[in-house]
Amino acid sequence: MARRVLLLRALSAAIASLAAGAMLAAPASAADGRDRVSALSPVGNDISYPQCTGSGWADGIYTGTGSTTVPMGARFGIVGVNGGTAAVANPCLPAQLRWADSLPGLDGQAPLQLYVNTANPGAVLEQYEVTTWPLVTDPANPYNDDDGVAQACTKDGVGVNDLACSWQYGWNRAEWTASLYDEAADVAGVSVDLADTVVWLDVETGNTWQTGTEGLERNAAALEGMAALYVQRGAEVGLYSTAYQWNLIVGANGLTGTLAGLDSWLAGATNLRTAQAFCDTRPALTGGDVTLTQWVQRGFDNDLSCTDLP
Repeated sequence: MARRVLLLRALSAAIASLAAGAMLAAPASAADGRDRVSALSPVGNDISYPQCTGSGWADGIYTGTGSTTVPMGARFGIVGVNGGTAAVANPCLPAQLRWADSLPGLDGQAPLQLYVNTANPGAVLEQYEVTTWPLVTDPANPYNDDDGVAQACTKDGVGVNDLACSWQYGWNRAEWTASLYDEAADVAGVSVDLADTVVWLDVETGNTWQTGTEGLERNAAALEGMAALYVQRGAEVGLYSTAYQWNLIVGANGLTGTLAGLDSWLAGATNLRTAQAFCDTRPALTGGDVTLTQWVQRGFDNDLSCTDLP
């Protein structure tokens, strides 16, 4: 116990020092990043559009890297590909990918990881004039009424709200987001293939979801569709949420189907000590392992690697 207390104190001091050193714009070189890293700290950071200071996005493409603030001394970086919803791009994604790609990583954490926004707006298509709902399902969609036969996701100009179309919505949004990553990585000069990358599905109540027993089933189907696209691309998929939000959006449906057993990144810790306690959460969101936990400090999200704790 004394050793753990000493470790926590050392980690707290190191993290406070790192979080205080936020810097602007062009990410540091890999060598500079390694010089700032404390060997005691199994902690990374996640950043996205809130940290953007300049846009590289115009007319539906990345025309430049953009610019961003970044935390000093992170061991690994998790970059949000979207700009808050599953249908919006992070305008400084190239700059943030370049930052994360310069980090040293940990035994249990790749230097560059991604997180993507998720949603399922099927129940509010007319209210919010959703334009990203699929027109038709893919023949390989596992929820089609007939195996191998595509089915319509609109009828008389109105979206069809069922499991198959929810799954297809998730797949299509993931496919678009993957294209953003590919384009941004090319602009940034980052030669990391999605097949070698961890992708976290960000599941939060701030995005649009369905409710009720059938709604939760359709929400799970949308997440399954997103996960399926990334798995097909060779990525390792995990889930980011809090237990409270996860239960509101998916409920027990996450313990069945293709989501079952995926790793969890748990948000909601208030400091390093509670983040470490979250690492021991059982069961996790889908019955898998908790590999990351998150808390906020001095304006940045800190992420503790549970797999790299002594």
